[in-house]
Order: sequence, then structure tokens, then C-alpha cells
Amino acid sequence: MLTHPAGAAGTPTARPLFIAQGSHHLFAWHHPARPSVRRGAAVVLCPSIGGEFVAAYRVWRCLAEQLAALGFDVIRFDYEGTGDSFGDLGESKRIHAWLHNIERALITARLITGSNHVALVGLRIGAILAAHAAAATGGVERLVLWSPCLSGRAYIRELKALGQLSREDHTTIDESPDILAAGYVLPASVAADLERLDFKTIGGCPAPEVLTVDRDDRPTDPRIGECLADLGSCVTRIRPAGTAATLEGSMLTLPIGVVDAITQWLDGWRVNSSCRVDGEAPVHLGSAVVHGCGYHQRAVRFGTDD
Repeated sequence: MLTHPAGAAGTPTARPLFIAQGSHHLFAWHHPARPSVRRGAAVVLCPSIGGEFVAAYRVWRCLAEQLAALGFDVIRFDYEGTGDSFGDLGESKRIHAWLHNIERALITARLITGSNHVALVGLRIGAILAAHAAAATGGVERLVLWSPCLSGRAYIRELKALGQLSREDHTTIDESPDILAAGYVLPASVAADLERLDFKTIGGCPAPEVLTVDRDDRPTDPRIGECLADLGSCVTRIRPAGTAATLEGSMLTLPIGVVDAITQWLDGWRVNSSCRVDGEAPVHLGSAVVHGCGYHQRAVRFGTDD
């Protein structure tokens, strides 16, 4: 049961869509901006993976709904090989594909708004992916790093520790190099690629304005902010209650303090509406039909609640 209003009256219902990337498709949700306060700016949400993706799902959706109520068009999506997107998690060059997934989501967000005003929000490993993807595309206007790790190596180390703590009697442990943590398997090849990610190796400034949302269950690590400041970002740090609870997956109420802190920071973003993508106007992306070998699928809505 939600203990906080997720959106506002007049905010359109979220729409499912498929984002084409070559022959692959990403499953995504578009939360349209409330028309009366539409800003002409978009926010792309980059999730974590595995158990953290599932644990934070309700909070993630709540964040999208609140941002849409503030006038932002919001895109949240599943990486290739995860969720309802195309592919298998164990395929080669998976991290390379995930970075391109973020880039493609940014393009889609710009098409929806008809402007270059876009922000990224990354959760956990999604935070470091978002920072790298933003820098690779020349930067976004705002970037939120929610409970980030300094490096992929630190993230994998945490997963391995969690795997030891969450091992259960009925689980068969073999000699596989894959990581089993809280019921989710991360292939060894993907873990090895993730370990190469590091805030210290970001190639340029990912955003002029960055918000880091530090966890409330451990000491604050200043190194991420220092790395970003060296790249030219102005970094704001907050430590609201509920950041650790977001990743537990067992809470009965949502840690709304974290969502409110992020939405308040983005609400202070004053968008210059005169800066638009040349030759493009805001568009509505309908639910694409995905065709495969012997099948096709499309997202549909039904029932009295649409």
C-alpha cells in the first residue's frame, strides 16, 4: 500500500513502448508530462540489475510518476537481456550494449520532448553506467547518482558478499564462476566487464549539475564527488533516510523521503524552452509492434482503468 500520492490529477497514464535498437528492442515505459505544467524536458531512469532491480521497482515507478506530475516526460526501461527487453543476460559485450541502451533511451527522450533538455537518474550500478553513457554522448544537463558505487569492482565485491550471506540450505553450490546473490545469477563474463567500470575512468564531464544520493546505512565516500568535480561537475550531496530500505525489497511502505529529495532537486531545474531540436516537434511514441522469427508482440491496454 502506497503511503504517498504517486502523481497528480491530470497526469496522463504511463504508456508501454518498445525502443528499437538495430534488430533488438528495449521494453520501456513513457510517463507523459502533465500537460498543464509540461516543461519540454525529459528524465531517463537507468535501473540497477538483479535483486536490486526488483526490490526498487515500486520506488522507481513512484519516482517516474512524481517527475511526470512536475512536467517532465520520463522514460524508464529494461536493459538488453533483463526484464522484458530483448536478449540474454549472458551474451557477449553485454555492458557495451547497456551503455548503448542508455544512449538510445536518451535519443528517444529527445524525440518525445522535441528538445535537448534531458537528465539521467541512475540507481546503484545504473549510476555508473549513466555517468559513462552521459560523458560518451557529450553530457546531459542534470545527473542523479542514487546509492552509487565508486567502481564496478566494488559493486561486484558487494554482490559476492551478499551471495555468501544469502546462501540457503536448499541451494546447490557448484564450481560455477557465476555469482548467485539473493536468488539472481550474474554471469561471470558480465561481472568481469562490470569490474572494468570506474568513476575514475569517465572520459569527460557527464553533466554540469550532479546530485549524489548517498546511502544512509554506511559512511559517506567522498571520492565519487571528487572525481566528478575534477571533470567540471558541480556536485550536490544529500543523505536522506530510506536509501538502504529501497534495496531491501521487503518494506511495506515506500521510502518516500528519497523520492521527494530527488524530485525537489530536479524541480529546481529551470529549462530554457527556446532551445529545441532543429526541425523536430514533440511527438507521441505509440507502442511499437515487435516482430521476430515466427512471432510478434505488442503492448496493449485494457479494462476500465485503461
